[in-house]
Amino acid sequence: MPKSTSMLADVTSVVTNGPNAATQALAIAAGGPIMDYTGNVRNVRRMIEEALVVLGGSTLKGIKAVLDGADPNLTLVNGLIALINGTGGPSTAALADLGTAITNGATAASAALAIAAGGPIMDIVGNLRLVQTKLNSAKVLLGGTTLKGIKDVTDSTDSTNLTLVNNLILVLV
Repeated sequence: MPKSTSMLADVTSVVTNGPNAATQALAIAAGGPIMDYTGNVRNVRRMIEEALVVLGGSTLKGIKAVLDGADPNLTLVNGLIALINGTGGPSTAALADLGTAITNGATAASAALAIAAGGPIMDIVGNLRLVQTKLNSAKVLLGGTTLKGIKDVTDSTDSTNLTLVNNLILVLV
């Protein structure tokens, strides 16, 4: 099974497709987990969109704006942005890459850019942790942990959505 290479496109497809009748029946079955399938998929999309903004992959300045060109975290952040947007060179292990970037910390040059008077003044590691929290929350909601999630109520007959959900979970490692 392939990993997602465009998280926003994949989750938007699940929203657009909506659950089929069998998935909807599983989502409201008394045995649980009872869930608002479409609402939870939209929540995952919102978490991914928020992560993109914090990373700096939108029109707003984010982490990417304060990383020095020689900072090894720049490659990791660009890979995460590419994964979310579906552009070239995407990350294949989002949470692992975030963990590496957090462990790396900010280089002296990036730290200087992050506190420059011209802004944006930013806590690089704190914002990386925020992105990590958002993507980890998306993983839990998708069902990529021991907790039941969207994957668990997506019926096998809803194969397009099930494939997309599984592909999203696979990249959130």
